[in-house]
Amino acid sequence: MSIYTNSKCVTEFRGSLFANKFSKRGFETYSTQSIGEFEEDLERLSGRKIDKKEDNVLICPSLFNRDKASDTDRGLDNVVFVNGVWLDFDGGDLKPPLLSKLFPNLRMTIYSSFSSSKASISFSSLYPD
Repeated sequence: MSIYTNSKCVTEFRGSLFANKFSKRGFETYSTQSIGEFEEDLERLSGRKIDKKEDNVLICPSLFNRDKASDTDRGLDNVVFVNGVWLDFDGGDLKPPLLSKLFPNLRMTIYSSFSSSKASISFSSLYPD
């Protein structure tokens, strides 16, 4: 499905997939019919065992057009569309419970990355027993 030929792609696009952080071009775009289906895919994929962080496929929420800029294939000038706001927190005090408290009416998909632990995203501070 192409964003240029099918406007439905804008509502279904979730990200561009890259083999690694040095890849100049994505090898595929990833789409689902709904955010719920995207969340189900994330849940299903969370059971995979990856030995090294570098072995994982990477996703970027941007759709790129490599013809938009001559000096790069995936730079800011190549971005055609971005799906949502994706944040990456490494440590600090801004954890999922606080985010949900700050934005109680905003749907969020919170997903841990390779080096996350249950302790680092604990909801117990927001919802004590």
